[in-house]
Amino acid sequence: MKKSWLAALAGLALSTSVAFAADLGQPAAPLYKAPPPPPPPSWTGGYIGVNGGWGWSQNSGRSDELGFGNIIKPNGGLAGGQIGYNWQSGIVVYGLETDIQWADIHDSGSAIFDALGSTYTASQKLDWFGTARARLGITAWGDNTLLYVTGGLIYGQEKVAASFDDHLTDLTSFNSSSMTRTGGTVGVGLEYRFTPAVSGKIEGLWYDMGSTTLGLASTARDIGPIDAHFRFQGAIVRAGLNWEFNAGDFFGGGGPGPGQY
Repeated sequence: MKKSWLAALAGLALSTSVAFAADLGQPAAPLYKAPPPPPPPSWTGGYIGVNGGWGWSQNSGRSDELGFGNIIKPNGGLAGGQIGYNWQSGIVVYGLETDIQWADIHDSGSAIFDALGSTYTASQKLDWFGTARARLGITAWGDNTLLYVTGGLIYGQEKVAASFDDHLTDLTSFNSSSMTRTGGTVGVGLEYRFTPAVSGKIEGLWYDMGSTTLGLASTARDIGPIDAHFRFQGAIVRAGLNWEFNAGDFFGGGGPGPGQY
């Protein structure tokens, strides 16, 4: 009995020694495992922002009957906001954007018709405008810089007026109009992301909303009815800031925003 008990103890000691020796031959488990590197930030997601800049219209206010070419060149400031959404596939980024702008792009001018001081006057003003555009671009110089082209619809309120003060006949003819016009716009831009959620952009757009003619009443002179011709083509340059957001934050999806990790 005593021998059996001793034999059992010896066998247990031997098996423990073998297991311990086997453990010594295995590499130790790491105490810390580094997390995988974060993915590069993505442009995919929604954004909202503000902008401001300057606009120019082409020369306008021509009157062929009076022999005057374009006598005004509207220009002025603008400010507004934009909202849009981007999708990214590789280095290609595409999306949709719409904006609404207050504007003060205006000018007025006069020209003397004769030695009596008869005067032709024209004025034009763009009060506000908005655009709805597609954007297509590529990331450049790293993932945080986006170069893009853009194009789509433009609409806005144009005000025009013209008059002819005829000192020979003591007659004054005046006409004005305020209208909402539509047309097309194309442009280019550069956007840079300062943080995963904040980016700044510089953008230039060329636009065309057509033209219109104001008729002025006939005078007693032989020159007949007088027309004033206005063009609504021009360019704007603006800078802005965008704040990115995750659409799920607004529709219950939650999670990190675009480019956040």
